[in-house]
Amino acid sequence: MVVIYGIKNCDTMKKTFDWFQANAISFEFFDFKKAQLNESTFEAICQQIELNKLINQKGTTFKKLTPNHQAQILIQSTCLAILNQNLSIIKRPLILFNQQYVLGFNPTTWAQILGI
Repeated sequence: MVVIYGIKNCDTMKKTFDWFQANAISFEFFDFKKAQLNESTFEAICQQIELNKLINQKGTTFKKLTPNHQAQILIQSTCLAILNQNLSIIKRPLILFNQQYVLGFNPTTWAQILGI
């Protein structure tokens, strides 16, 4: 099972969708604009991806946060509440392949994981 997390209108996400469709790989899409991460999903992501890699600290969403929230979003115990109000702060795409999370646009890695 493949789940792609992101924002539909993002250019990188469009390239991601195109790659999966071109390779006839079905997926579910988790739209950060329409849903929030639950605690168990967030914890599973954090077990595999460090917060400082997951959070896009160079983007405008991060820069709009208060300095206090910028610090708290990089601490796992305080991150989820802030994150769910600002899900576009997560680097994209975030993809779940059979319980393995992969961050970023990387068709070579995807092909290796999927065995294609």
